[in-house]
Amino acid sequence: MDDTECMELISRGGRSRERGIVDLFDRYATPIYRYFVRSGLSRADAEDLVQEVFVQVVRKIDSCRGSASVRGWIWAVARNRLISALRKNHPEFTGDDSDAEAGESQLDSISGMAADAIEECVKDGFHRFSKAHSERAQALALLSFQEMSISEVAQFLGRSVGATREYLSQCRKKLRPYLEPCFALLEAG
Repeated sequence: MDDTECMELISRGGRSRERGIVDLFDRYATPIYRYFVRSGLSRADAEDLVQEVFVQVVRKIDSCRGSASVRGWIWAVARNRLISALRKNHPEFTGDDSDAEAGESQLDSISGMAADAIEECVKDGFHRFSKAHSERAQALALLSFQEMSISEVAQFLGRSVGATREYLSQCRKKLRPYLEPCFALLEAG
């Protein structure tokens, strides 16, 4: 069952609603939980917030109609719940940045120790980038590691598709200096 079918079942109510919620929860709870933990929440707080996300999804089901995608909408709900939680716990938080870390780099064309060194370099570079530019790192991670489309990332960020394309381009430019040492390893490998 795809996301749209799940949303239709939730809208119907009754036992159908249960099936739709369970299916969406099974699909999204773990990645959203990891996102919350990477963003600095404790495991317990992340678990609670995941529950809040799905309560919000059920409550606001009608606001998803006409959205670019269900996945993008669910991730936007998750991001908004995270920002609210961070603001509640840290009043100085503005919502401009929320920590995100990298997934893993795929280095298919390089083998052995060189690949391990490059992968570590990329992880370290992205980690440093995410500390300095967490919102930018988050956007790149959604595009690359969560495999969201640009329109889904745009919906998540609350920007137009064109503005998101430009923003992602700027994010990549800001990331490049953090990965410079890795390029030297690539050339040597």
